[in-house]
Amino acid sequence: MKKILLAISALLFCISLHARVRVDVQCAAGVTIKSIQAPGFSTVTTPAKAVDNVSRAVLISGNLNAQWSKFEFSFIPEKSGHIVLRFHTPGARNAANLKPVRLDDVQASGATLLNGSFELMHNRRLTNWKIGAKGRIITGEKAFEGQQCAEVIFNSGMAIQDIIVTEGEKVTVSFMVKPAE
Repeated sequence: MKKILLAISALLFCISLHARVRVDVQCAAGVTIKSIQAPGFSTVTTPAKAVDNVSRAVLISGNLNAQWSKFEFSFIPEKSGHIVLRFHTPGARNAANLKPVRLDDVQASGATLLNGSFELMHNRRLTNWKIGAKGRIITGEKAFEGQQCAEVIFNSGMAIQDIIVTEGEKVTVSFMVKPAE
C-alpha cells in the first residue's frame, strides 16, 4: 500500500510540474448551455456530468507545449443572457507547483468578446477584462499577436470577461495559450 501511495504521489508531482489551462464557463441566472463541445480539452466537468442544460462548465487542457497552442470550445445557449468566461490554470495541492500560462488572441463567434488581444488600455488599465491580482499583462515580443498578452494563474490570477449570448445561436470561443517563461 505504501508503494502505491508513493507512486501516486510521484505521478501527481510530475503532473503538477506541467502547465495547463482552465476555462470556467458560468451562466447568469436562468441561462443554460446546450451541447458543449470542447475537443482539445482533456477534462470537461459539468454538474452531474451532463452535457445539455448546464449552467456552468469547467474545461481543463492536457499539458501544454512550450509553443503557442490553439484551443477552442463551443456551446449553444438555450436562453439569451450573460455568460462569464474565466481563464486561469487548474489548482494544485502545493501553491509552489502552480504554473502560470500566457493567454492571447481570444476570439468568439456568435457572441461579442472584446479586446481579445489584450491591446486596448485606458489610463494604463486593460479594457473589457478583469485581471486578478496575481495575473498580469505582459508587454513586448512575448505576445502571440500584437504587443501584449495576459499571464494567468489559478484563483486570484484569472482573466475574466462577461459575454452576451443569444438563444439558439452557437458560440465558439478560441484562444492561444502557452506556458509562461
